[in-house]
Amino acid sequence: MISETVIFGIDPGKQGAICMIEHGDKITIEDMPKGVGYPEPATTVQLIKDMVWGRDSIIAIEMTFVMPKSGATAMHHYGIGYGTCIGAAYMMDNVKMLRTIRPQVWQTDIWSVYGAHGEDTKQRTFQAMCRAWAGNPIIKELTTARGKLLDGRSDALGIATWIRDVERGSIK
Repeated sequence: MISETVIFGIDPGKQGAICMIEHGDKITIEDMPKGVGYPEPATTVQLIKDMVWGRDSIIAIEMTFVMPKSGATAMHHYGIGYGTCIGAAYMMDNVKMLRTIRPQVWQTDIWSVYGAHGEDTKQRTFQAMCRAWAGNPIIKELTTARGKLLDGRSDALGIATWIRDVERGSIK
């Protein structure tokens, strides 16, 4: 099932990304289209449509809640990106499964399977993805040329890796 099904992990936040895993190890990551403080809805829908179209797909979308000091405006903007991604996924006929997942769940699972240490959740996810995809050229796309972490890309890859591993049965 996994070899024929395309896996998608989506971080729908302002700095988020969409990750696609196909044929086991071919990975594509696209940044969320930029809007005014949130992903631009029409372009985001078109991007998801272009990536998913004609492929049996499993999609996992990160779902988060208000955090202390994150503010109502930030959550409103996040909600636009999240709602846009959910709506786009539901439009597609060939989506076999759509899961929403809290970061605390997928991160804990990924960190324990692939190993990650430290306090910073973004760095831990990056460490785990470097281990999970060692040797895959996609790792170079998770940082800028100067080494700054592109955490939306790393998180989208983490979410896609998590749903792939859940489907394989290596994470319960």
